[in-house]
Amino acid sequence: MEKKRISNFSILVFVILVLALVVGVKTFLNITKQHEDRLLYSLHTNTEFYAKRCYLEGKCENEVTIQTLYDNDYIKKELVNPVTKEVIKPETKITYKDEVIKIEWLN
Repeated sequence: MEKKRISNFSILVFVILVLALVVGVKTFLNITKQHEDRLLYSLHTNTEFYAKRCYLEGKCENEVTIQTLYDNDYIKKELVNPVTKEVIKPETKITYKDEVIKIEWLN
């Protein structure tokens, strides 16, 4: 009886497919991570923008919360974490000191 041998071509094709799969998965994960980072950056910068606007217009002083921004109509819709889809807690504290907005995210 003769043994069935695997041809060099089959091995080459298998190796190329495995490498393509590894590169494809790694690329997909990197793109997904970048997308999530950009979504979170957008949430943070928009929240900082509205908080700073509230402080500069004199409607907010010292330490405020997201609820204060809702009450003063700076934020119309409920803030939602774009990655986890969880609602941002209205008790999240925002401070404005030395022209810098600092948000203490509770989620």
